[in-house]
This record gives sequence, C-alpha cells and structure tokens, in this order.
Amino acid sequence: MKVRFLLLPRNGNSRIITVSASPDDCLSRKYSRGRRTMKKKILGFIALIIMLGVHQVWAEEEKDTAVKYDLGNVIVSATKTETYQGEVGSSTTVITKEDIKKTGKQTVEQILRDIPGVTIMQTGALGGGVSIYLRGAKPGQTLVMIDGVELNDPMSTDRSFDFAHLTTDNIERIEVVRGPQSTLYGSDAMAGVINIITKKGTGKPQVEGYFEGGSHNTFKESLSSSGSIDKFNYSVSISRLDSDGISSAADGSEKDSYQNTTISSKIGYKLFGNSELSLVARYTDARADIDNGAYDDDPNDIAWSKQFAAKLAFDQAITSWWNHCLSFSYNDIDRRFHNGKDPSHPDDSSSDWYEGNTQKFEWQHNISPVEWNTLTAGFEYEVEAGKSYYESDSLWGPYSSTQERKTVDNKGYYFQDQFKLWEKLYITPGVRIDDHELFGTKVTYKISTAFLISQTGTRLKANWGTFLCA
Repeated sequence: MKVRFLLLPRNGNSRIITVSASPDDCLSRKYSRGRRTMKKKILGFIALIIMLGVHQVWAEEEKDTAVKYDLGNVIVSATKTETYQGEVGSSTTVITKEDIKKTGKQTVEQILRDIPGVTIMQTGALGGGVSIYLRGAKPGQTLVMIDGVELNDPMSTDRSFDFAHLTTDNIERIEVVRGPQSTLYGSDAMAGVINIITKKGTGKPQVEGYFEGGSHNTFKESLSSSGSIDKFNYSVSISRLDSDGISSAADGSEKDSYQNTTISSKIGYKLFGNSELSLVARYTDARADIDNGAYDDDPNDIAWSKQFAAKLAFDQAITSWWNHCLSFSYNDIDRRFHNGKDPSHPDDSSSDWYEGNTQKFEWQHNISPVEWNTLTAGFEYEVEAGKSYYESDSLWGPYSSTQERKTVDNKGYYFQDQFKLWEKLYITPGVRIDDHELFGTKVTYKISTAFLISQTGTRLKANWGTFLCA
C-alpha cells in the first residue's frame, strides 16, 4: 500500500508554490498569505515525517527487521544517480522495455497515455502535433530528454517538445518524474521530467529485424543490432514507418499521409580502469500531410520535421567513493511548412521554417564517503540559438518576415545531498543557482522526504520545491 498526500487549495486544483523571477507578473499579492500558509503546512508535514521516522526507528530497534518494503525499479532522473523509486520523495513512474513490448505501441506518446498525471492532446491524425501536460502544467514546463539530452524546442512558442515523431525504437526504459525538478534541471523542469533511455549493448552481438502492416496501407520496417566485444559495446537501430493515413478534416476526401525514418545508436568504450567514453545519437526525419483546419481539406499542406540529438560523455570513477562525468550534448530541430496554391485555395500560398538548437556542457560529481550519504554537485553551461523565416502570397499581395539568428546562454550550479537513514527514512535537500544572460542570477531549492513502513507496505512522502517563473 502506498499513501500519497496531495495538498489542495480551496478551488480544488493541485498547486505548487513558486518563487518567481517576476513576482508581480506571476502571482498577485492577494495570494501571498495563502502561499505562506501552504508553505508552513508542507514544511510542517515534512518535519512530521522526519520525526515520525526517527521515532519509529527508535521504537523498532530491537524488533525483527526481516520484512522489507518493495523499493520498485531503479530510477536515475529523480536524483541524477541510480536510486530506487521507493527512496525518492517525488512521484515517479518507470516503464521498462518489457512493458513497452507487451503493449505493442509504436510511439512514446501512446505509452505515456497510461501514466498517472499525464494528459495528452493531439491535433490531427498520425503525425499531427502532440502536446503533453504533466499535472496540468503547460507543455513547455516539462523537460523532455533522451539519454540526458534536452529535446525541448527553443523555437516553439512555449519551448515545448512535440512527441508526434518519437517512436519506441531502441528504448530501454522511460522515466517520468512528477513535480518541480528545477534544482537539478533548471526552469524547464517546473512540472517534471520525462527521460527516455536507449538500450545499451550487452552479450554476444545479435541482429533483429521485423516487418509490420495494418490498415490504411500502414507499414513499418525495422532493423537493429546490439552486443559487446571486449571493451566495446554498441546498440544501433533504424526504422521506417509509412501510412496513407486518414483525413483530419471532417468529411475530407484527401488522406493525410505520413512517413517517419528514425535512426538511434549508443556506443561505449572502456578506456582504462573504471572509465568509459560513450556516444549516443538519435535522428528523426518525418513528413506529414496536414489540413487547413477541422473543416478545410487541403491537398498540398505539408509539414516536415527533422531532429538530431547527440551526447558525448566521459564517466570515470576517481576513487571507490567519488566519480564524475564530463559531457557535451547537442540538439537541433528543423521544422518546415509549405502550403502551395490549389483549386480550393487558388490565391493563397505560404512557406515557413524554424530552426533551433541547444548546446550544453555539464560536469557532474557524485561523492559518497559513507553508505548512507551521497552528495551530488555539478556545473552546466548551456547555449540556445534559433532563427525563423515566413513568406506568404494572397490577394493582399506578398509578405515575408525574418528573424535572424539569436542566442542566449545560462550557467547553472547545482548541489544535492541524499540521506538514507536506517533503510526507512530518506531526506534529499537541494539548491541551484542559475546565472541567465537575460534574467540575471536566481536561486531555487527543494527538499523531499520519504518514510517507509515495511510492516504495512506504506510509504509517506512530502516535497517542497521552488522554481523560476519568467
């Protein structure tokens, strides 16, 4: 049995207290008293859990401790270290490759539809835009990653990620962490984190391939290979999805076809001792026919999306209690739209494109001098860049608009300490300092607790977190 506590204000909607970069814009003064009251309640509940845990441990020191609590799966995204779900105060979900295989679903958004706290909105048919709302927050307030590479689009209106073209190929597991995670990941993780982790090659090299077919002339082909040879390991896959699709417009006669080519790879090499150099990369090239609204069938309105994400990392164990990781990640998204003239729209045409990329350098250290304590500290330097172009022609004449390439950078420093006491009480405080090129220096912090009652299979947990609101 798991006991979850959710604080609800009078309007009935779940609420997270925030620290705002612009207080007058984010929250009005009339709610300040309510914020202070809720803060006291949450911090009081955290203190109660800690005191209850200490008291329970003292009361049971002489009792048999053979009963164990099921800690669940190992999760990395919640603390940036390998930790069991039961030891984390945040609400988490781990979807394994076995779970994905059982469902037979082909896209990540189809998998996420069954996750608590996740709401999905899709526009159109296969290939139409897909937005994810984590606990009701805006799509751009959820950080989406693949092997730690940030996938969010810096050129979207809310910096969200479109799940329409993300397939389940070569995925080992999907981790979902709900609630503010800004201390480790910055302002993009105000609502939570979704991290997709790809497969790592192990054992004897093997090759797999399959072919699938369905209605609307939908076909998918996939070829993959993985394995390890001495110090080298690899996992590579390529897939192709084609479908005639259906019309997104009501009573539409023209079908909206879709094509998707995805290439995914993860390569690792043991350099010396307990050190490894790894490279992960994923490339998606998708094309979708779209319509001009719910009632306007358009035969030549086309959308293209190309995304390339990669990460080069060096992991090294300096001592038995100290390891570090140096990494550089890169994410590039190119979206293009073209709507030519046709008999239904003889006077209108448009063409536009948006290109954005994110580059990030990170240096993370994990120090665990004793079994019950792990300190995580790191530095991030991130640069975002983007540009766009739009042109159209109509009865009003030609029009064009250009946004030249612009960049912005941010430096982040994060610190987190994990306390694991008596295999029952888990306390994780953390703090982050961000130095943004435009918004200046801001501080966020968080504390989460979890207390396990093995005899009843109960877990009590509480979180207090802040984030920046631009």
